[in-house]
Amino acid sequence: MRRLCIYILLILTSLSMFAQTSLKQFYTTVVAADSGINLINSPSIYHQLVWRRTGTLSSCTVALDSSADGVTWSAGGVITGQTCTTNGQSSVINSVVNYVRINVTAISGGGTINVTYQGFASSGSGSGITALTGDCTATGPGSAAVTCTKTNGTVLTSAATTAIGTSGATIPLLSTANTWTLSQTFSALLTASAGLALPSGQTVCWNSDVSLSRNSAGVLQVGTSCSAGAAGQLNLANLTVTSVASLGNNAYIRIFNGSTYDVSLYRVGVNLLAIGNGGGSGFGSIELPSLVQSAASSTGGTCTMTTTSCTVTIGHTYTTPVCIATEQGTGAIAGSCGVSGTTVTITAASSNTGTWGALVFGNPN
Repeated sequence: MRRLCIYILLILTSLSMFAQTSLKQFYTTVVAADSGINLINSPSIYHQLVWRRTGTLSSCTVALDSSADGVTWSAGGVITGQTCTTNGQSSVINSVVNYVRINVTAISGGGTINVTYQGFASSGSGSGITALTGDCTATGPGSAAVTCTKTNGTVLTSAATTAIGTSGATIPLLSTANTWTLSQTFSALLTASAGLALPSGQTVCWNSDVSLSRNSAGVLQVGTSCSAGAAGQLNLANLTVTSVASLGNNAYIRIFNGSTYDVSLYRVGVNLLAIGNGGGSGFGSIELPSLVQSAASSTGGTCTMTTTSCTVTIGHTYTTPVCIATEQGTGAIAGSCGVSGTTVTITAASSNTGTWGALVFGNPN
């Protein structure tokens, strides 16, 4: 008989290792908190709330508060507020606390809510979790979803205690917009299928020394730091401009020869463009396969000589013009030219009826 009793005691002890260790029910029709449940020296470190309503409830919220001394309570310290307008239960939460209490923080509609607290010593057999699927999905009594985390293939070690939400210290929702108050690090490519919108004053930054930011309406600025500040440079393999490319005063375009920038274009005055030596100053040279005027007689032209003179009307005026005139053809008659406004007068050394040409340029203009 003694051996039989010892055997039965051992069986009961082994069953209780994973069984429910704490249980309490709380009924209410109004906002109220139950008395505290003392868990000091209790094996209950896994917690769950199960609620059943009677009648109609238009609103209902229940939480499991925690306390170190049973006097000062942390609202939702173990299980945050759960909607209880219909029958249901919370996730199994792993949390070691001294005291817990059921707290119905909202209720209306005239019905009654019956909340049962269950404390378990383990998240394993007997804790209310009846099946595991995948890496972190579980089902509890009544096939209710239970949040869980697995660290290996067989052991359920902890449960999520952070609430979901769209901002603050919550787990973000992937199906809605979220607000991030701190920087986020993405180790893989970030794809924005619907576009990427930045508030005014924000930048896209690389390596802390180059950034893109909004300068003004329709204007994008390359910066030299992660803050929208000093202008930097933009290196392009190919640039296609469909409308207008504007450069600020004292800006210039320079070309890289493989080792340095040795040629540039820059503005030197009103309607004047200079070829530079790689910067916004100095003068280089230009080589052209041909020189073509933008319009007939723009800076030079031809006329048919009448006795010893003829005139050409050009498209520009010059402050200090230089004019070159010559007979077109095989003749060798000396000639000269003078410029007054847009009229170029060519004078020949002897009477002829040949075609003469004149070229005018500024020195400078």
